[in-house]
Amino acid sequence: MATQNIEDLLFESHPVLSDRSSKIERLLRSTILPTDRGFISQFLHDAEKEANRLRVAIMSLESRRMRLEETMQKCRSLLSPIHKLPPEVLAHVFTMCGQEGEALQPTCIPTAMAVSRVCGRWRDIALSTPLLWNSFRVNFFVWIDKGFDKLAVLIRTFLDRSKNSLLDLDLAINVTDDGRDNADINAVLDILAAQSARWRYLDLICCPWVWEESPLNTIKGRLPELRHLELSAPWEIDNPTDEVIDTHLFDDCPNLQSVVLRPTESDSLSDIHLPWAQIRSVELDYYYDTSSVYSLISQCSNLERLHLSSTPASERDVLENIMWDTPLLKHLSISVSPWGRLSDILQRFSAPSLLSLEMSCRCKGFGRKKLQEWDSLCIKEFLLQASNGITSLKVENLPISDSNLASLLCFMPQLEQLCIIERVEEECWKDKLISPAFLNRFTASPDFLPRLSRVDFTVNSTVPQEALLHMLASRCIPHNSQMSNICKLRSVSVAIRKDVPSGLRFSLEAFRDVGVYMSVKVTHPRL
Repeated sequence: MATQNIEDLLFESHPVLSDRSSKIERLLRSTILPTDRGFISQFLHDAEKEANRLRVAIMSLESRRMRLEETMQKCRSLLSPIHKLPPEVLAHVFTMCGQEGEALQPTCIPTAMAVSRVCGRWRDIALSTPLLWNSFRVNFFVWIDKGFDKLAVLIRTFLDRSKNSLLDLDLAINVTDDGRDNADINAVLDILAAQSARWRYLDLICCPWVWEESPLNTIKGRLPELRHLELSAPWEIDNPTDEVIDTHLFDDCPNLQSVVLRPTESDSLSDIHLPWAQIRSVELDYYYDTSSVYSLISQCSNLERLHLSSTPASERDVLENIMWDTPLLKHLSISVSPWGRLSDILQRFSAPSLLSLEMSCRCKGFGRKKLQEWDSLCIKEFLLQASNGITSLKVENLPISDSNLASLLCFMPQLEQLCIIERVEEECWKDKLISPAFLNRFTASPDFLPRLSRVDFTVNSTVPQEALLHMLASRCIPHNSQMSNICKLRSVSVAIRKDVPSGLRFSLEAFRDVGVYMSVKVTHPRL
């Protein structure tokens, strides 16, 4: 019977029961004699066995039905759009999830691991995609009391699955030197240091003891692929008067091209030793000593991109009357506090190859009097020596008037991209950069920025709507022969703080139908 089909078990008539069914029918209409009781008992026993046989057959069919439904459910999922993607496309989507670096935390499963646990196909793709595992961030502070041995296992997993691909690391070793966790931290750093030949991107925050006592000291001369380096002092250190950025480990990096430094007030830029002659991009955040900036820049003979974010001048900041010669510089970004330091910096620059300029001010609550603190001559002289012509300009939170800005733009006839981030609206400041008078310059004068093809405005909710629409219309669809020789706007982005009036949104989005890439969004003031 065990080899019979389920269908046979269900539909086959039991011969013993069939033969006795007629006698049972007669007994149902007769008086039961003692001799009939044995027959009836045997019949009930055989009938119960048959009922159990059928019950097992039904359960077997039910099990087959459930398995079939599970298979059907899996097959239905194969019709979902995600299964139309080739493995290489799906792998690219996975890598986009961790472009900023996977944060390894004790309470969360990393995205790469979560993806690999969805299904067999996704796991195969994830494990065969090294770029999904070659970038991660570690904040050592959050692992205190959580077990650095678990962190070591996570890091080994990522390193093994990244295979031979180059590594992008973001390490915040902001743990005080109390001796309690140093050995465990060094064990983790030893794992990372062993792979230093694969480091491509390194963002490092270190406490002073790490530079002296950790396995990081073994990486000197073993960074052949390092291309980008960020060094920062921790926000909280025991002795803020000590220098806390040590760069002697990175003075032999043959492929290093980009550097970001965030020093403390006690760190002197002139004491930072890196292969400056080969570096093309430098970012200095919150530097204090302007004279040491000159010393650093003078060593960067191939500098193409520079970002300076200055703080109020310290007592040791001596502004020497020396020109900062940067013949290859193409992109310059300056963020100042206070505003007056912009002139101090620009008047020292010689950048004849400059193509892109960004200027911003971090001061808040300017007040109307600040509008008068505008050294236009210094900035105009700086623009005139850019022989190739600046093609991209970004201004953010500048304490200048609309006429100041328009006058500045007249010295940039080659400008193709313009980004203006308006000051946050304040009761004490009624003036605006993007005013009706400023916008009318685009409409009335064909000689005003004739090559402009892209604008990006961030404005307050009181933006002059009519003037803005007229400006865009005149530059997207020239309305007279004088405007026919100017470039048409191809891309427009308007971000309005708090809310976008429905009528303005409708009018702006209409430009999409004439071939303009139009982005309209709501943004919020930065705190």
